[in-house]
Amino acid sequence: MAKTRTKSWNEIKSTFPKERQNKIETIAKEIELEITLLELLKKLDITQTELAEKMETTQPQISRMLRRKNIELATLKRLADCMDSELEVAIKTKRGDKIPIAI
Repeated sequence: MAKTRTKSWNEIKSTFPKERQNKIETIAKEIELEITLLELLKKLDITQTELAEKMETTQPQISRMLRRKNIELATLKRLADCMDSELEVAIKTKRGDKIPIAI
């Protein structure tokens, strides 16, 4: 019986049309952002309901915000303020330099 070689996800993805590859990357980044924000809530030991109270909104609104494709900087700033935290924004160059952006 011949052994079959298992392909990596990157090998499989590279066979897709470029447009589909880009869509996959976009969705992956959205999921990554959502997970990061949810992890932030866990780290700060705050529930969506508690955050909703602090932001003077509802828990379903918070849930929708966490799932949005694009979150405005103003919303992230407000989110950070409500969690007694600071929002830092920086641009990372290809050389690896981080350039802080004032918000």
